[in-house]
Amino acid sequence: MHFVKKILIILSLFIIFTVDILAQQYKTEVILIGTMHQLHKNSGFYDFNDIKIILNKVHPAIICVELSPEHLASLQKQKNKIEYEYAIFPYANSNNCILIPMEPEEPRRTKLINEYISLNQEIENTIPNQVTALEKFNQIIYDSLLSNSNSPLDINSGKTLLLTGIKHEFQNKIYGEGPLWDKWNNNFLEVILRTVSENPGKRIAVTVGFEHLYWLKAKLEKRNYINLFSVKDYVTEKDFE
Repeated sequence: MHFVKKILIILSLFIIFTVDILAQQYKTEVILIGTMHQLHKNSGFYDFNDIKIILNKVHPAIICVELSPEHLASLQKQKNKIEYEYAIFPYANSNNCILIPMEPEEPRRTKLINEYISLNQEIENTIPNQVTALEKFNQIIYDSLLSNSNSPLDINSGKTLLLTGIKHEFQNKIYGEGPLWDKWNNNFLEVILRTVSENPGKRIAVTVGFEHLYWLKAKLEKRNYINLFSVKDYVTEKDFE
């Protein structure tokens, strides 16, 4: 009887180990790629070609993009998110890559943006000195980040996620922006999770402004059916030489 118990325990452990390996194999890969929007043009260390290099290395079947359904459908030229026109759209067209919009559709998108603008204006009129202090603090964060970055890997690093998390925590204390920031990011999260659910096993990239990375990473890494990766898992410094 004692021998049979041992055999059963060994078999149970083997089954658990096998199931865990299979679960890891069949998880859906999600790769977070932080972009810099209009800063790509003059950063000197992260240009449009670098985005293409990253996408070629990741080779996703699907890219969840930081655009509204309306902007994506019309391929509308973006004043701020210029990486789409010059890097992401060309890559997707050349590689038959599916693009999924993450921003809210209209009129919800405009409603959320207007709520954010109204909140900012109200705070600026109520506590202008604190707003000025926040602007200086944010400038210090950006100056530190950009002056100490030498490649796309730096923008997608843990240090960047830490700094941007601190920035938004401070903004929340001044502006009380937390609920609106969460609503905006939650729309991204919902789209990513739905895309994963509808495309199990396919490799999915998420291109998003780097300030959103810390928020999305914290939410996505809790999902046991997702293998979450960052740029450094696919690309090295040599790839940008």
